[in-house]
Amino acid sequence: MARKPRTKATGSTAPSEPAVPPSTRTETPQSRSLAPALIALALELERADDHLALIKVLETLIANANAKTRAKCLPSTEARARIKLASVLMEWTDNCARAKTHLEAAQVLLRPLKACEELRVHGLSLLGRCYKMMGGEYRRQRFAATQRGLQAAIGMRERLPEDPTWTMWTFHYYLEHADACAAEEDWSTCESYLNAGLREVQKIHGDKGSKMEVLFTMAQLQRALMQRASGSESSHVFEAAKAADEAMAKMLAENEAPEDTARLRFHYALIRTLGKLMEGDPEAAKNYPSKLKLLINEVKYSNDTAYKWLPDSATFALARYLSAEVLRPRGDLTTAMLHLNAAKDFVDTALFELGVLPQGGEAPVVKTEEGVIEGNNDGDGESERLWVTCDKEMQFRVGQDARPYLHLRVLILESIASIALTSTKYDVAFDVACQLMDMLETYPQTLSLMASHVEMVMAHCLHATGKYKEASSHFARAASLASTPSWRDVATMCSALSILCEDDNDGASRALELVGPIIRKHKDKDKKEGQTSLVNQTLALFTSGCALHRQGQMGDAKNQLGRALKKTFEQEGNQQMIASCLYFISCIALENDQAKQAELDMAESAFSLAKRQEDLPMQVVSLGSMNRIKAVMSESEHGTNVVSSRQQKYLDYEERKKKQLDDYTRELSTNEQFAAFEKRITEGVKA
Repeated sequence: MARKPRTKATGSTAPSEPAVPPSTRTETPQSRSLAPALIALALELERADDHLALIKVLETLIANANAKTRAKCLPSTEARARIKLASVLMEWTDNCARAKTHLEAAQVLLRPLKACEELRVHGLSLLGRCYKMMGGEYRRQRFAATQRGLQAAIGMRERLPEDPTWTMWTFHYYLEHADACAAEEDWSTCESYLNAGLREVQKIHGDKGSKMEVLFTMAQLQRALMQRASGSESSHVFEAAKAADEAMAKMLAENEAPEDTARLRFHYALIRTLGKLMEGDPEAAKNYPSKLKLLINEVKYSNDTAYKWLPDSATFALARYLSAEVLRPRGDLTTAMLHLNAAKDFVDTALFELGVLPQGGEAPVVKTEEGVIEGNNDGDGESERLWVTCDKEMQFRVGQDARPYLHLRVLILESIASIALTSTKYDVAFDVACQLMDMLETYPQTLSLMASHVEMVMAHCLHATGKYKEASSHFARAASLASTPSWRDVATMCSALSILCEDDNDGASRALELVGPIIRKHKDKDKKEGQTSLVNQTLALFTSGCALHRQGQMGDAKNQLGRALKKTFEQEGNQQMIASCLYFISCIALENDQAKQAELDMAESAFSLAKRQEDLPMQVVSLGSMNRIKAVMSESEHGTNVVSSRQQKYLDYEERKKKQLDDYTRELSTNEQFAAFEKRITEGVKA
């Protein structure tokens, strides 16, 4: 049964799909057959958007194509019908395997025919998409299809250089082949195909800017970011970013209509924001949230025929998520949460339209505009909608459409949990962690690359509530499941911090064993290609500083924490990290009894940052540090600890904050729902 469309196909450089051929192209001169009548009916059904009937008519035409009946038609007509049928099946149904059969049969029919080159390359393009949809086991077939399509397009472009159709097909296949190479992490081949396509674009347009040049340079930048995330040191991110900036500037200088370039400019801003966040430098992207907000409004009113990268709902959700990730480290948690809630709404709406339940469960009962009740149960015979509630029900097409939304939803929930933990809303964070567990247990294959992120959220929740041993175990599991070296290092360092918090004599030594290789990786490295993000560097310095402090090596600890503080303050701007560094340095200075006023200022700054983020535990410990330093200063000045009225206010304030934290913790301990959340998270994700 044909379904309601889940999403339209995303942007492509390929020419538009040929419609069902008119009967003047297919009627045989020898006889008056039924083929023209079937084709005319198919054209009428296509115009009426009656896709189920269109499928039946095309299948009838194909079934009778080689039979000795009045519906017999030419091989080219049969091939065209098969390609059209496959495109309808891929866009409107989950019958990807049937589409593949028709596309492969069409290529066999077209092999001996001449003057059908455009039909052939169009069929190969669809076949490559079909193989991509069907997963990694068809990667060789996908390579073969895209390679044949590229060779055919290049050959026809050489024969007909004045025909722009073949130029567009050539660009399309360069991008498709590069995408196939990127999926296999064959970075050098991916880069070479993109460079070849870019050279052709520049030959055509010369020094003039063009949307196609921007498209290729952005694809090259995406490749570079993916390559750097994989751990490669030859990703050439700086060169790719510079080329994309120059191409965008040249295109804007051509004064093209804003509505024709809105989506391209939006895509560009998203990639540049993502690049800055991957570097761990949200401060450099501080102006992007406002840019993205303006571009979202432009995209809403842009031309429907203009360039598209992803469905609008996906790009809007991604923009909101990236905006939150820029604001969150800088301490603007309220605005960040607004962005995250908006992003989650975009994602959940899109998944609902696709018929996918992100956390599984029973199929919902939905009343349509016509009053029909939809659901998986068809007791009254009127139910039509099919819902996906687990991996087994995830067909090829719906899997391809839903996967980006499901991955985004994990990242969005992860950020929501992070904000909740920072602002001491543990009940919210534990609820979100259980939602993530639901998602991973429901779609373990679809979300296999996100399993590490779910484990990290669970570990952070347990760490926040003092279950350090369990947290360390989850952090270690997150490291083992990490899909990139950078994320593996982050999980490893978090595990080391949990080990430090355990009441264990050799905890500091174990933590240093974990973080030591990461510290050495960063040592004496300048900011260059292949370097891991600033977040990783500062977290490594902070973790080693805490471990050295635990061992009593105060000088070395202060040095490491000072470097982490300087790097964070100057480049990263993560206020939670700044507050933590300031607090620990103030503790070290107190033990050494030096520079008390400077360290008092640090403790006060740590408290101010913690208060802004509603970080209650950090407020308590930083207030304690402030009061201890003041007591030492008073004793040094007066020979005894004389408590002034002002100092007494701070002592009382510390007690109130302690009581506030204790009351909240006590309230959680008697909350049955929170206890169930905690138990489930401690047990972990079910296999």
